[in-house]
Amino acid sequence: MAVFAPGQGQPQTFKLLSTGPGANTAMRELDIYKVTLRFRNAQTEEYFVRSQKDRLVNNYFWLAVQLLLVSCSMLVIWPFAPPLDRPEANRTRLLGMVALGSVMLAAIVSLLATGKETISARLHPNVAEVAAVAVMLFLVPLVYLMDLYYASKCLGYDPDSTWGNDRIVYKFSDTRAILAQSVLILASHLTLPLRWVVLAPQEVLSVLAYAGFAFVLGGPDGSDAWSTLLLFTALVICSAIGRRTIEMHQRESLQQIINERSLRAESEFRLCCEREKSRSTGAMRPPAPEEGSSDGNGSLHLDSLPETTTTAKAIGNGDD
Repeated sequence: MAVFAPGQGQPQTFKLLSTGPGANTAMRELDIYKVTLRFRNAQTEEYFVRSQKDRLVNNYFWLAVQLLLVSCSMLVIWPFAPPLDRPEANRTRLLGMVALGSVMLAAIVSLLATGKETISARLHPNVAEVAAVAVMLFLVPLVYLMDLYYASKCLGYDPDSTWGNDRIVYKFSDTRAILAQSVLILASHLTLPLRWVVLAPQEVLSVLAYAGFAFVLGGPDGSDAWSTLLLFTALVICSAIGRRTIEMHQRESLQQIINERSLRAESEFRLCCEREKSRSTGAMRPPAPEEGSSDGNGSLHLDSLPETTTTAKAIGNGDD
């Protein structure tokens, strides 16, 4: 288990204490800002963002594929939504088709940007993050414009009289719009490796957009929209906390790798210095005296003793 304790002063420093069984009790410092979780060192922060780029591009590509498939399925449904002979319904249908076309255009542009390596390789990691969030922000209001009820409300029509007749009775609900918003929130927070502070605009806009459409224009759920808003807000908050926790662990892992590499480089440097020092000391040392000679002080070396020299072999033990 890890316990985070904020340090003193600005920028804040998180100190990670490993308290699990068998864990190292030495305290490791994660030098980041308290709110944004950015590394205080600009180069480390840039490396962290750059390390997430490839996964961001790959995951965003598959999200764009799913978005395009969903848009194509809705493109088949929207033009044929009855009734077809009512001017209000035709104008509302046109608004929904424009919103749907905008979603398809965003999906196609995203596919081209992430599918071609020549384009994605030139994208700066920060630009890729901002572009991904910008598309999410662009999709938030379009979700409501593609809904039969809210599209009619935006044009000032009564949804019941616009789409209903003696044979067809529509039961409108916020379920589809809220589910679509929830998918966008979960996709950006769990699928895309984006920094949590970058996702803050989407979180705020998603909650405010539903509140505006449901309470200003008037939602189909009536007073139940309050409970829906509270539940959706709780979903957004939990997603933000989860994204922040994941990012914290990612940054802690990166900091640990950097520390290990720094210690390894420092150890190799010290070892290299010791080797150079030993080589220079060996070069300055006088050559060893020959066998049977003295070292200049009148004392013989061990390797010059009679029993260890060729003279001893020639003389033998003196018994002959």
